[in-house]
Amino acid sequence: MLLRGISRREFYDALIKGKKREQKKGIYESVYRYYSIVYEEQFLRDKDIKKIDSITVKLISK
Repeated sequence: MLLRGISRREFYDALIKGKKREQKKGIYESVYRYYSIVYEEQFLRDKDIKKIDSITVKLISK
């Protein structure tokens, strides 16, 4: 993430405001501004926790 110039705040902005699509079961891609993030989402039902693990950040070129 940081190697591609994306800060933690920009990651959270893409997670909240970006357009989402499901790639596989539990793996999502969120497109926002000039980059997209791919992340895995898990629900821990016994603790009522939603866990998000980043997989990669892709820069979008035009």
